[in-house]
Amino acid sequence: MTVVFSYIFLSFAKYIDMVTVSLILYVAIFAPIVVSPLVYYDKTVKKLFFAVSVYGIPVLGGYIKRRSDVIYIHISDKKAFAVRIKPGGNTFGVKGLSAIDILKANLIINASISESGIIFCGLIEFATATLQPIFKTNKPFADVRQTINIGNTDDLQLFFKLTAVFNLVSVIKILLKNVRGKK
Repeated sequence: MTVVFSYIFLSFAKYIDMVTVSLILYVAIFAPIVVSPLVYYDKTVKKLFFAVSVYGIPVLGGYIKRRSDVIYIHISDKKAFAVRIKPGGNTFGVKGLSAIDILKANLIINASISESGIIFCGLIEFATATLQPIFKTNKPFADVRQTINIGNTDDLQLFFKLTAVFNLVSVIKILLKNVRGKK
């Protein structure tokens, strides 16, 4: 009897492993992935700092600096990647952003009390006031906010945080469309 029971158990054990692996793959492919990029620009140091977290856990961070026609992406003090900018070309062509759902976007601007600071903040206010109803129509669940502070700061500071959700199926679909060259 024990031999028969152990034979039945061992024959089902290989299916249990396949079910577990299939469940893990299903969750990895179809489960929503929550990504939050955070960007901070400070004009005094002329650097764009960034951090990326997945499910609230920091994954990548560093800063970006531009010199002539090259952008350097530093992920540590000793490690950097260089991206050459093509004059008049589209270096960062991104297609398929419709597969990404934006949950939250927050923009904070600290500017000086000067003509250029007030004009810049006015243009940002105009652009967000114009685009926000369009954005709310397409993504009604999204929380989009902006804060503009005009004060006694010497230079411009920008802070932008975005929370977006997507799954691997949509990313694979976009990659396949881009590889094939379809619109």
